[in-house]
Amino acid sequence: MWKRRFVARKRPRGGSNGPEQAGRVAYDLMARARQRHADGTGLDARSAERATEARRAGIARSTHDGPAPFVVRSVSWSWRRIRYQFRGETFSLSTLAVLPLVLVVGVVSGAYGIGGGAITGPLLVTVFRLPVYTVAGAVLMGTFISSIAGVIFYRLAAVHYVALGLAIAPDWLLGGLFGLGGAVGIYLGARCQKYVPARVIKVMLSAVLLFLAVRYISGLW
Repeated sequence: MWKRRFVARKRPRGGSNGPEQAGRVAYDLMARARQRHADGTGLDARSAERATEARRAGIARSTHDGPAPFVVRSVSWSWRRIRYQFRGETFSLSTLAVLPLVLVVGVVSGAYGIGGGAITGPLLVTVFRLPVYTVAGAVLMGTFISSIAGVIFYRLAAVHYVALGLAIAPDWLLGGLFGLGGAVGIYLGARCQKYVPARVIKVMLSAVLLFLAVRYISGLW
């Protein structure tokens, strides 16, 4: 008797079970994506609301009542997770998940000659759901350190590539011009950041990355 019950309850293999399972997984993934998008949109709306209220109240800097709305306050830090508060919201970041990510970004940046911020910043905003306002300064700090290390490594390794006819030593004049223009742009961006909604910043960055992606893909053929 128990054998018959076991056979009756056993799920059939093949048939419509496979497509149904695939459809259920796809539906769950789409639901999670919609939820993450809704959470991000709600966060941007709440942040803009608090910024508007703060400007109306005349709070532009730290006062006796509390920190300014654009101040990042560290809550806890460990080798496993970082937590901080920004505009009344608490955000957390897994260091164990970020370290492999920045390692891969460092390899790509070292091989291609980019600082890595153009890759790390969008990933922190889209994947880890961190506010773009808090990511910008941290990404620039990481780009500054990795850029200095890259220049030193390329300068030291240039001696070993002379026999191969490759000139990989940094061009100091061209690099200085890039740095000067970048410094002016970073200053203007940092000064204007708090007046621009996070959604506008995301749209601008997405447009630039999409344009570059199309140009790269079209250059393959």
